[in-house]
Formats: sequence, C-alpha cells, structure tokens
Amino acid sequence: MSMEIYALSDKQLNSLAEWQKVIDAENFSLELSVDRPFQALRGFFPVKVLGAQTGFECDHWAPRDVQETYADVGFGHDWRYCLAFRWGADLKACLGAYMAAAAYASATNGVVFDCEQGTLLSAHEAVQSARDVEQQLPAMEQALHAAVKKLKSSS
Repeated sequence: MSMEIYALSDKQLNSLAEWQKVIDAENFSLELSVDRPFQALRGFFPVKVLGAQTGFECDHWAPRDVQETYADVGFGHDWRYCLAFRWGADLKACLGAYMAAAAYASATNGVVFDCEQGTLLSAHEAVQSARDVEQQLPAMEQALHAAVKKLKSSS
C-alpha cells in the first residue's frame, strides 16, 4: 500500500538546489539528490533523511486532476502546479516526503493536501506536521520492529 500527499502552488521553484535551501532554512534533516533538473522529477527520488538513505516518488501532476478526484475538498482556488509524493512502508521515506512537501509549500506560498487524512494544510501547518512526524518517528519505528518480531516468532 502506498501513501500520497500533494504540494499545490501557483509558482514553482527553479531548481532542486533552491528547494534544498528552503529545506535547510526549515532545519529539516533532509538532503535531496540534486543530480537532475527540477522539471525532470519523475518517479523515484533518492534522498537522505536523518542521515539514512531512502527515497520516495515525486512527480509533477496536473493540479486539476487532484482537485477533480477530491472534489469534496475545498481547495480555495484552481492551483497552477502540483507535486505528487508517494511512498510505501518506509517510515523515513514518509518523513522525507512530508518535509519536502512542507518546505516546497512554504517556499511557494502553497498548500499540502494529505489524501489519507482528507485535509488541506497551510504551509505553516504542513511544516508542523512534518515536525510532528519526525518527533513520533522513533516510537513508530519501535512499534513496527516489535510487530515484525512478533510475526516472525509466531510463524
């Protein structure tokens, strides 16, 4: 099962290096792979989160598609740009995607849409959500490891 969030905005950043500067300004422990142009983002995007290598999918999407799919959400207006973030069970990938989306929304005066929660977050709220996920990460990883250990011992 994969999870998704979207960063919606009316302007775009010019480069991955510019995005990294915003991430650094937010004091997020996220390091983007800046080996390609921003416009070439498609598919798996390798990153480092809290010093660990991980990644998530990141693609440019048509904002209209997101807004039509979730027509019951009040998006405020028709956004011009959308970045889609997808990840699986890797909790650090989840954290990285939230940090990246929050920083992007902050830099572009955009918003983050969390489809699982059905909530539209302001850039400030998205940054706080990323910080909350980071704070909860050790407990979530511990619970995941305990569940895996229990499954292995019962088989």
